[in-house]
This record gives sequence, structure tokens and C-alpha cells, in this order.
Amino acid sequence: MTVVLHRTFRAQLEAGEGRTLEGCCVPYGEAAQVRDAPDQAAYYEVFEPGAFKRQVNAATRLELRYEHRDGLPDSVGVCRELHEESSGLYGVFQVHKGAFGDQALELVREGILPGFSIGFTDRYTHWKRTPEGTVVRKSCQLHEVSLVRAPAYTGAVITAQRGRDTDELAAAVSVAVADEAQIARLRAVGITL
Repeated sequence: MTVVLHRTFRAQLEAGEGRTLEGCCVPYGEAAQVRDAPDQAAYYEVFEPGAFKRQVNAATRLELRYEHRDGLPDSVGVCRELHEESSGLYGVFQVHKGAFGDQALELVREGILPGFSIGFTDRYTHWKRTPEGTVVRKSCQLHEVSLVRAPAYTGAVITAQRGRDTDELAAAVSVAVADEAQIARLRAVGITL
């Protein structure tokens, strides 16, 4: 049986009022001391660029959760997009409307939930190590992303909280242009625009 590991990353929120959170979920090349379970020995690990490349096309299957919990109220959003850069794995998450999503957004705005955390499994059973003993994560399966309180990595940041892009909104809403003759007929029957 494969055990799902959890790693937490620091987030720094920029100003915004929307329901979309964007940022670095996993920083690449940044070593951090971790434990697979509270009673296990600590060790250092680092994620390599490309560690989640298989996941990018399946982004919409991921949930945004609260503290890795499994209850219905702990599902606070869904992933809309994942992309990799040399510095890390970046994601765009749509937070659910309603009491639980609203509370999660407020906790992020207030800095109470300052980090992302991932639930993942390593595809390799024999890990590559650096000469210093740091475990190198080269190919991983991402199971979920959570908003959390206690960060282990400093490189994962929420870079924006926003609403729908104005260009996207304009494309979604099409308003027909009325001609002057039609406007005159409407005014003649008492309808003002």
C-alpha cells in the first residue's frame, strides 16, 4: 500500500477580492526538512523541475481542501489549472461559493491560512539522494492541495486572489447593440434606457 505524504509550503497573499487563488504549490530546488509521520525521523527533501509533469493535464481532478481533511465542509474549491515553471508547480484554484468557501477566503485574507500543502505519492520506491543525503523527488502523483496554517517550505506563495478576468467576462456576456430607430420606438411607448 502506498502512503500519501503531505508537504506544506508558505503562501503570501496579494490584495484581491475574487474567488480565485493562484500561486506556487510546490517550489522546485528548495530543500526543506520534513517528516513522513510525526513519529518518524526527519530528513531533507527537494522537488526537481518536472516532478509533477504528468499531473498538469489532469488539473481539474484536484480538490482544494482545508488542512487535508476529508469531510464535505473541508472541500473548499477545485483546481482549474496547473503549470510547471523552472521555479515550481503553479496552480489556479476556484474557491466554492457558500459558507465554507467564504470562510476559507477570509482566513487566507487575514493570514490565518498562510500556506499551501500537497498530498502526494512518489512514483519511485528507491529515492535518488544527493551526496549530502537529501531525497530528490523526480516523479510524483499529486492527490490534492490544501490551505494550511503551518508551512515547511517558504517558496510556495499565493500570488493573487482575483475575480473573473474582465476580458473573460466580456467574452462570456454578449450584449446586442440596438439601433437608433429601435430606441426611438421604445421611447415612444414610454420605455427609457
